[in-house]
Amino acid sequence: TISDTLAAVLKSEPDWSAMPANTPPWVKRLLARCLERDKKNRLRDIGDAFLEESSQPSPTSSLPRWILPAAAAAVAVAAIAGWLLRSPKPIDPPHRSFAIPVEGLSTIDYAHRAVISPDGKYIAYVAQDKLWLRDLASEQARPLEGTENAEGPFWSPDSAEVAFAAGNVIKKTSATGGVPFVLTNIANSYRGGAWSPDGRSLVISTQLGGLYEVSASGGVAKPALPPDPAGTTYFPQFLPTGTKERILLASQGNRYQHQNLQLIDLDKGTRQLLRAGAYPIYTSTGDILFQASLRAEGVWVLPFSIESRKPTREATPLLNVGTGLSVSRDGTLVWVDAADVFSKRQLVYRDRTGKKLRILSPPQSRVSSLAFSPDGSRAAYASSEDGNDDIWIVETATGARTRFTFAAEDESNPCWTPSGKEIIFTSTKAGQRRLLIQPVDRSRDPKPVLSGPYTPDDWSPDGSILVLTHVAPNSRPAVWAMRRKPDGSFDPPFAFSTSKSFMEDQARFSPDGRFVIYHSNESGTDGVFLRAFPDGTGKRPISLRAGETARWSRESREIFYQEDGRLMSLPAQTNGSVVTIGAAVELFRSSAKAVESRSSFDVTADGQRFLIAEPVEDEKAKPPAIHVIENWPALLRQKLTP
Repeated sequence: TISDTLAAVLKSEPDWSAMPANTPPWVKRLLARCLERDKKNRLRDIGDAFLEESSQPSPTSSLPRWILPAAAAAVAVAAIAGWLLRSPKPIDPPHRSFAIPVEGLSTIDYAHRAVISPDGKYIAYVAQDKLWLRDLASEQARPLEGTENAEGPFWSPDSAEVAFAAGNVIKKTSATGGVPFVLTNIANSYRGGAWSPDGRSLVISTQLGGLYEVSASGGVAKPALPPDPAGTTYFPQFLPTGTKERILLASQGNRYQHQNLQLIDLDKGTRQLLRAGAYPIYTSTGDILFQASLRAEGVWVLPFSIESRKPTREATPLLNVGTGLSVSRDGTLVWVDAADVFSKRQLVYRDRTGKKLRILSPPQSRVSSLAFSPDGSRAAYASSEDGNDDIWIVETATGARTRFTFAAEDESNPCWTPSGKEIIFTSTKAGQRRLLIQPVDRSRDPKPVLSGPYTPDDWSPDGSILVLTHVAPNSRPAVWAMRRKPDGSFDPPFAFSTSKSFMEDQARFSPDGRFVIYHSNESGTDGVFLRAFPDGTGKRPISLRAGETARWSRESREIFYQEDGRLMSLPAQTNGSVVTIGAAVELFRSSAKAVESRSSFDVTADGQRFLIAEPVEDEKAKPPAIHVIENWPALLRQKLTP
């Protein structure tokens, strides 16, 4: 074995008796000096061999003198060659792994939360609602100026700049700092971006509007590829084809469940399916790293040929953890802990002081869309079981649960009618959304109400009007509404707000039905606004800072909303066309976190009880981190070696 050989070299002399019997003594002495274990006595090079030979008596041989050093050199070369042939291959440089704990690491999962620069020197990541830069050499992190509300960073090819989205604005900033530069506006929700290899343009993916392209110097974003009917495009990356072809590697499909890896030819407008997967990253080794799906942690390696545009072998697992992959040219792999939206949550019933009254559900994935029944005796919510979103109903007094939806589609956003006898909800299949309504007792099958990108938000107190969030291609989220006739049918929906500059969604009616509160980023950050309904007059902000997921209680005349991890109460009294707003007060700290604009808390009509989707204790205590693996190919070779 190798160990035996090394031990013999260290402890034993070569077997000189194995040399031919007629070997001249001076040759034996020369070889002994060449193979001396003590380097102080060992000949260093051929020059020493000349000196060694010249100091010996002239041999009684007819061999020419030049043959002596040549023979010594030949023997030394032969010995070295023999050793190399018998020795193992050079030891592979080891990989090195470490984790970087991050306070307030973003939970957004539809774009990268942390990305390493192409040169491997920096990691740009989103935490505490801004963009940070981590220097891997000095282990220092610093926030980048003017990057509030940042999401989905991606690097320029020269590692000099970072681009990112802030709401519906695409910006870039220098890695050395400074005020960010506004590149363009986009009309739909951001789903990732890619900088072209020549650095001249950027491609931006949007949820419903397809791909857009904008110059790196800024300007109007022009459509590059229309939306794919099969689903949204996520995480685009340019392939280094070495030609003028502009080929993107991306994933496509349903954000929460089904995604496939695709090659997209921007010039031809074609898409080529590779296999199932998400978060694809092409590496300098000629491999594609990816996750099995957005909901499945773990890293896989797919050998890939750019020339043939096809995988060359089957995929191999690399890690059983990890999400949000990013790789530098020098082989440094970065991944992050799974987003908080995928952690297990449970329904917790609390009073106004924050005191826990009881736990109403076991830990489940993607618990969201909480909605009390009008009398507060039950609550509907959405959660994921085996990768499929369904609606459940829980009794608030006992915690007894029943499943409300059973289809293979994703169902969410339950909204009770004021009578408490029906629930309207969204059903999504292959990216296509419908609104369905069904009796709570499931005495009949769900009845289709509306097709299109709508989400039900709230009913007017008399049940005659339903307010909706509408997200159409090439437009921002807006508040719409539709009337329900006495016979139970619906009129076509109509727009209540259609701002082209900012988003407006999640509307809730006042107890008298004359006003609505809604979420908007009009002020530059998330906030709660109020307007009269249906004329839309009297618009004004009512949250002091970043407010979201607002609720207007039916009896206590209060508005409740989340703000920086706190549950806030705001007195709000209506009198005809006048609304009197009091001072906001904090009720208690809350770990409620909205999941893709789906509510994570609700309040009873009297404002005394709250239902909150909270992380289970063991997952809540787990600190999020950015993980780094230097020389990841060595880890793969290690796994592949028998």
